Amino acid sequence: MIMKKMMRFLAMALMAGAMFTACGGDDGPEGPDGPGGPTDVIDGVTVDNKLSGSVKAGKAAAIEIMGSGFDPDQDWVFIGYNEGGAIKYERITTDLLTIKSSRISFGVPITASYLDKTFKVYLDRETVKMELTNDLTFTMPTVEEGYIPDPYFRATLMSTHPQQGNATIAPLFDSYGLLDVAGAATIESVNIYGTQATSLEGIELFKGATRLTGNDLTTLKVADFSKWKSSGPIFVNMERATALEEVIGGP
Repeated sequence: MIMKKMMRFLAMALMAGAMFTACGGDDGPEGPDGPGGPTDVIDGVTVDNKLSGSVKAGKAAAIEIMGSGFDPDQDWVFIGYNEGGAIKYERITTDLLTIKSSRISFGVPITASYLDKTFKVYLDRETVKMELTNDLTFTMPTVEEGYIPDPYFRATLMSTHPQQGNATIAPLFDSYGLLDVAGAATIESVNIYGTQATSLEGIELFKGATRLTGNDLTTLKVADFSKWKSSGPIFVNMERATALEEVIGGP
């Protein structure tokens, strides 16, 4: 009797295993995340140009996806990238995004936290996410395009603080974090008071400036003005720059 029960249990286990194999396990057509996973297809949506390669951060409409069936009234767009073995999604905000029935376009700010990631673009509709691109990576803009690499120097330029900011420079930054190069060339004075910057790369964009105030600098070791071609003499005030070891004069 015991032997018959064991044989019956073994037969049922083998049958269940065969059914599981036929169904494809956890990685079947619905994708590794189950219903609503990132491999789903949204009815009526097609993509004509499934992008690959690299795109530039800080550029409006740097990512442009052509197709059909997109709906601005119910669709969201996400950046998706691998983090800790799972896909993490970051939604593209409406101020950076354009959705039309046959085109989706957007840019990504230079301050985004995922610029070092390999990513894909996903369309989200009613909790279903559909891949719109292949793998993509980001490249950064150049200083000549208005990119200030040091985040602390950039933050000081973008600040309107009366003592530690730049009220005339801050409005020259766009929603992607890039400085208007033509506007920067008209600025007469730059303030870096108290900044935690370690680099002043990008100071050369202020071609019309004749004054730089940089008191109370505790992290700047090298003040490099070698690319700063101003229209005239520049007065530099850097009192209490306690970390400063070297000043490289401009041309």
